Amino acid sequence: MEFSLPFKVKRFSKGLWLERDNLFGDFPQRFFSHLWEFYLKNHQRGKLSRVKLPQGRTVALKVYRRGGWLGKWGSAYYLSPQKLFSEISCYLFLEDKGFPLPLVLGGAVVYRGFFSHLFLFTECWEDGKNPLELWQEGEWRKKRREHLVQMASTIRCLHDKGVWHGDLNLRNLLYSPSKKLWSVVDFSPAECFSSSLPEEKRWDNLLRLYRSMRKLAFLGEFPLLSSYELALFFRTYWGEEKPLRVGWEKIRRFERKLTIRKFFWKGGKPWVKWPF
Repeated sequence: MEFSLPFKVKRFSKGLWLERDNLFGDFPQRFFSHLWEFYLKNHQRGKLSRVKLPQGRTVALKVYRRGGWLGKWGSAYYLSPQKLFSEISCYLFLEDKGFPLPLVLGGAVVYRGFFSHLFLFTECWEDGKNPLELWQEGEWRKKRREHLVQMASTIRCLHDKGVWHGDLNLRNLLYSPSKKLWSVVDFSPAECFSSSLPEEKRWDNLLRLYRSMRKLAFLGEFPLLSSYELALFFRTYWGEEKPLRVGWEKIRRFERKLTIRKFFWKGGKPWVKWPF
C-alpha cells in the first residue's frame, strides 16, 4: 500500500522526542482513512506491517490494538496515548545503550472524542524475519542451534541493559540475514530499569518466551525443541551463573500451569510429551 505521510520521515532522536516534531495529534482525514482501511483489511494484533511510501522508502507500521476481552468491543480505542509514548521512550532508552533495533521514525495519535487511535512508524528491516517465518522458509532447520544461541545472547543483552519485555514471544524476535543481527521489537508493554534486570524479571521473560514456544509447537506452527536445544538456550543465557537443573525445575513448575492453558489453545494438536 502507498500513501503520503503528513510529516517528514526521519530518525526519531531525543531532540525530536522533546520537540514532538514527529508526533501529531491530528491527521488529514484522507490520510487517516487510508490507514484505517489498511488496518481493517490487513493488520493483526502484535504484527508489524510494511508500508511503502511514494518516494520509494518502506517503513514498518504498527497499529495499536488491544487483546483479551477488552479487544472484543474496542480493540483499537485507547483513553490515553501513553502506550505509544512509553514504547517510544523504551526504544530511545535502548538506542542510547547501543542495543541493535530498528530506529523510531514517527508516531501518530488520532483523537476520536474521548478515545484515540495510536500508530507507530519505525525503520523497516527489509529482510527481517521472526523465528516462525525462518522455520516456514526452511532457514530455521539449517541453523536452528546457531539461531537459538544468538537469540539467547540477544535476550541476555536486552536484560543486561535493564529492559523487561512485557510480551516476549517468538513473533517479537527479529532476525536480519543481511545485518546478521537478532533484535527484539514491540516494547508494549515494557519496563526500563536504571541497572541490570533483576533475576525475578529475567525468569518472567524467559518463561513467557518458553510459553510462546510451547503454544506454537502445540498448534503445529513451530518445531518442538529437544531437551538438548532447551539446555543450549538456557546455558547460553545464564553461562555459569545458574546450574542447568535450576532451569529444568523452573520449566517443570511452569508446565503445570500450562496444563490448564492448553484447553484454551484452539485448534492444537494432541498433547505432546516433552523429552524431560
